Amino acid sequence: MKILSALLIVIMFLNPLSAADNESVLEYIPAAEGVSLRIDFDNGTVRTFNDLSADTVLNLTESVISVEYEWQGDLVFVTAIGGVEESPQEGLWWQYWVNEELGPVAANKYILDNQDVVEWKLSPYNAPTTTTEDPSLYLSLLLLGTIGIGFLIFISKRGKS
Repeated sequence: MKILSALLIVIMFLNPLSAADNESVLEYIPAAEGVSLRIDFDNGTVRTFNDLSADTVLNLTESVISVEYEWQGDLVFVTAIGGVEESPQEGLWWQYWVNEELGPVAANKYILDNQDVVEWKLSPYNAPTTTTEDPSLYLSLLLLGTIGIGFLIFISKRGKS
């Protein structure tokens, strides 16, 4: 039994790591087919490309036009398309939409599906707005305050009797 245990331990230490454990191994992602791309340069110029194939929004765009970007970790931040640069002074940034929904991740991370419609726009950043003021909070505080005052009045009248 001791020999079997020792042999098992030796095998575990000598067994090389599988390729799935290696983070540098890239997963194959098939290219989406029939994808359309529209680029709005915010200067009256709009270019449209149809029946393209690519796996990501970035690769799709690079397949038809020059793209400049900066790396932020393993994510790309697109700074220019077709030589037209973003304009931080004017608050204009390159943003993409897929099927009319703002891209939720970096362009190199969005995996395309067949027949997707991708649109790049040089436009003001449309950050989702959140409000910290919830009207139900005020109503709850008012109700709680009223109940508290009523309770204090009730207690004070009981103490006098």
